[in-house]
Amino acid sequence: MPSPPKKPAVPDKPYAEIAASLPEGLQQLLASLEDHVLSLGDDVQRKELRLYTAFKRLKNFATVVLQRNRLLLYLHVDPAAAVASLANARDVSAIGHWGTGDLELALSTLADLDIAKPFIAAAYEGRTGRASAP
Repeated sequence: MPSPPKKPAVPDKPYAEIAASLPEGLQQLLASLEDHVLSLGDDVQRKELRLYTAFKRLKNFATVVLQRNRLLLYLHVDPAAAVASLANARDVSAIGHWGTGDLELALSTLADLDIAKPFIAAAYEGRTGRASAP
């Protein structure tokens, strides 16, 4: 029996297109996140790629992937402390994903961003060990 025909692959939407279609609240959250990350130091560079935005010093320390109802922030830190203390954290070290980092934080509110700030700082400072929740 022949297998059913495969559906054609639907290309992923570019980052800029998704950003433009985000609800206003998420656009404000994205702007606040970018402002915070860029304020960490004069050496932070923002690079928008097709599917995500990366923030780096010498190497990427944070990446942002946009979804319809949330932002996924990937950080280059040990995920153990965050996963143990945050409901919106996930260890993605063994899961394929866009961007870089082993810690995924799902952000949908400014309160989520405030909770993520110590982990963002740890990634920026290159502390791959444990960051602590506030």
